[in-house]
Amino acid sequence: MFIPVDSTCTMAAYRSLVNHVFLPPELPQSDDGDAFDIIVQTTFKALIEYKRLRADQHSSVENAIRMTGNMATAHVDGYIDEEKLACLMEAIPRDGGSIVLHVSAQNAGMIISRVSALDTGFAIRFEAFELAPLNQAVYQSKGRLGRSFPGSAVDIDIPTFAELGLVDTFARTLAKMSFQAAPGMQPQVRKAKAMFIMGFLNAIGQSAHVDTISKNTREEVLLLDARSPWRRSPVWLLLRVALQLKLPYDIYKKFMAFMMSSIINDHDFQKLSSDMRFSMMAKVARRVYKLATSSLSPGNTHWSHLQKRPPLNLSSLASLHFDQDGFTAIPALDEYLKSISARESGQHTTDFNPESGMAIFQPSVLPYLPGIDSHRDYTIPNLHAFEMWIATHINQWSDLHKTDANACEQLYDLIERYHDLALRQYLGNPEALSVCYLTILELWKALDVCATHLYPLLADYRLDLSMAFAQNFLLPSEAEMQRLLALETYFTTRENRAHLPSARCSYAITADCFSVRYFDQYPDLQVLLEKIEVQAAQEKAAKLEELARLKSEYERLMTLHRDTFCQYYEYVSEEANEWMPQAVTEQRHSYLCQKCEYKSKAAGLKIDIHEWPLPVSTTNQKAVVFEMRPPFSFIHWRDSLVFLRINVLQAEYTMGTRARAQYPLSTDEKLARFATGQHRRIGLLSEDKPHTRTHRKTMDIAKATDAEVCLASGLNSKYYDSDIGTFISGLLAQTKYHSTAPTSSRGDGLRYKSSSIAHRPIRMAKPQIL
Repeated sequence: MFIPVDSTCTMAAYRSLVNHVFLPPELPQSDDGDAFDIIVQTTFKALIEYKRLRADQHSSVENAIRMTGNMATAHVDGYIDEEKLACLMEAIPRDGGSIVLHVSAQNAGMIISRVSALDTGFAIRFEAFELAPLNQAVYQSKGRLGRSFPGSAVDIDIPTFAELGLVDTFARTLAKMSFQAAPGMQPQVRKAKAMFIMGFLNAIGQSAHVDTISKNTREEVLLLDARSPWRRSPVWLLLRVALQLKLPYDIYKKFMAFMMSSIINDHDFQKLSSDMRFSMMAKVARRVYKLATSSLSPGNTHWSHLQKRPPLNLSSLASLHFDQDGFTAIPALDEYLKSISARESGQHTTDFNPESGMAIFQPSVLPYLPGIDSHRDYTIPNLHAFEMWIATHINQWSDLHKTDANACEQLYDLIERYHDLALRQYLGNPEALSVCYLTILELWKALDVCATHLYPLLADYRLDLSMAFAQNFLLPSEAEMQRLLALETYFTTRENRAHLPSARCSYAITADCFSVRYFDQYPDLQVLLEKIEVQAAQEKAAKLEELARLKSEYERLMTLHRDTFCQYYEYVSEEANEWMPQAVTEQRHSYLCQKCEYKSKAAGLKIDIHEWPLPVSTTNQKAVVFEMRPPFSFIHWRDSLVFLRINVLQAEYTMGTRARAQYPLSTDEKLARFATGQHRRIGLLSEDKPHTRTHRKTMDIAKATDAEVCLASGLNSKYYDSDIGTFISGLLAQTKYHSTAPTSSRGDGLRYKSSSIAHRPIRMAKPQIL
């Protein structure tokens, strides 16, 4: 018979018990460990207490106590113990009763019991069923999940069951299935193993037709930054099914309410939050409410007695004086309030020295925009002065600085700042917006000149930047139209010279894309690729050696486990006294059992997987290495081109696919140390997890193989726009930039003329440029 261990438990164990039994709102976001012992012990003790209250159901409750005790006896650390199970099975034909088994590695439950048979007198019945449902069934079901138990049943007559070797073979098989899963078969092994063992039993017995029960179970699968999700304990489901099958239905329902109430009565209950305590009591109250009225007669009697008690005398409260009783004297505060009115106001004088807010730009220095909007009255004049500097000096500046490695970064920063500031000031002014777009295009042309000089390969790729949208510009003078003509000539000439599509310099990974061609021309990147591969090969060889060593250690421990026997000690449950001349003793399993220690050590042997850091494709490898150490000027050129298309001209991607998960190249554990930490808008990102970030990153040595430990890269990296939050694809041909055309309404036209006049006089302010 199972004797519970220490009646006290830690707060963590109590909280785990509450989570699995009550399923409260505040649940963990990761696996909280094995709750087998605390659930079984609590159920056992609750059954004993319930037996004292229900003398009329002594026999059925006693059978449930024996069944729960046999369950605890047959398991050690949550796994089936071969020797103890064999002893219990040998006693069933003689003593009757039931054994409940949790075959944890196969996600199966089994109930072994002696039943009456018409032809043979007695038979041994095996009832098996699946415990935890698949994750998909849990999160796709709305509300509770309906299930039926048991799944199948087999009867074996007593003579066949008692044949030599059958019990030992069956106990050994179940013990191994409880502990060890077949490698590579975990998703399918549960049903396969259940079918295997029941098929074996069918061969020596016969299928039994049993009444099934339907349960609407509540399941949760919760995971947040953890290796394994939190799930409701299958042990709790196994116990509820076993008790409902063996107890009368009304007794089962009343016992569940009694057991949950006993958990609330525990001293650790007061350590929980008030919301948690309320939800627990509400669940118990709902169970009690659904019980038959007859079972509530003691409670009704007590409540009636409370209602008949004389009311409390509250007449003394009528003499309270709230004005006086609520008065509090604070003399220090009164003195402080009086001192405030006596203060003298200080006289301060300041000299008025106004400063001009006009920005002054040097001809040979690229303008610096931050701060030009600090004086609100000078913001628009300063923007006009900046636009005049771009019209006059940007071509000369780009020719002088096209060999400067920082030129592209400076120009891209200037484009972003000017676009943000000008759009806020010019919105609603078509003429000013036209000059704004013209200025941005000239800035980007200067950036392109610098980039193509530094990286001549860029000139081979088209931009797909049509200037048709410029037909809507409202330019105020011939000078602006000449600037627009120069831009159209530049972009047309560049497109005619290029022979490769623009996608291959922005998001397509092919043999002739820019990143691959650049890699082929620069030995430094080729050396980096070789260094990564050599280091990965060394780590893979070390991982295979570690696997072989742990496999040998696992076999050694399991051999020792099979060759030794469990250790027991004699426990004195009641000392001898004057009424009992001899002490009551019993055999208990030792916590220092060497056989179980070998098994525990073998189960604890695990190995972390090794994932190859680079993709399988050679082309993709080159692109990945390129993105680890890209030329900075190219990064700014690519980001600025996307900014011009998406943010300025308001184009859209043809397929705005968002990533279901984000694993950028910059956060890769094995490649990040080789990469340069440069912020960029466009970069490689995978929505598929690397194997080292999944819950399968650590494997049990029992089922680990070379092919399962050393894996190819699980990443599937594609180019991603981090500002928009989508993967990059082709662009729609039609742009939706802010309209620069005036409306046809007469009143709107007058408003347009009055608002656009402000842009013209400022264009005569050449003396601002020094």
